[in-house]
Amino acid sequence: MKYVTYAKQRTLETNAQGVTGVLCKTIEDGQTSFFFRVRQENGEFKDYQLRHDDMQITIALEELASFYQLENGRLVLDHSSEVLGLNAAKQDTD
Repeated sequence: MKYVTYAKQRTLETNAQGVTGVLCKTIEDGQTSFFFRVRQENGEFKDYQLRHDDMQITIALEELASFYQLENGRLVLDHSSEVLGLNAAKQDTD
C-alpha cells in the first residue's frame, strides 16, 4: 500500500492483483453501469467503480454462466439456461 495523487486527491493505493470479486451491473435513471464488488473477511463488501478499460476476467466454474449467439449475430454473456429457466429450442428441419 502507498499513497498517490489520484483524481487530484491524496489516495491510498492497494494492489488489486489476485483479488476475487464479482462484476455487477446496475441501472439508474435509464443508465447502465458496472462495478466490481469485493467481499471482505467480515462479510461486508466494497463496490469499486470501474475505470480500467481492458482488464482480464476469468469466469469461475461455479458461476453458472453461458455465452449466447443470437440469430441476428448479437453475442451475450448471461446466466446459464438452467438458471434462467430457458427451454430447449426446436431445431429447424430442412
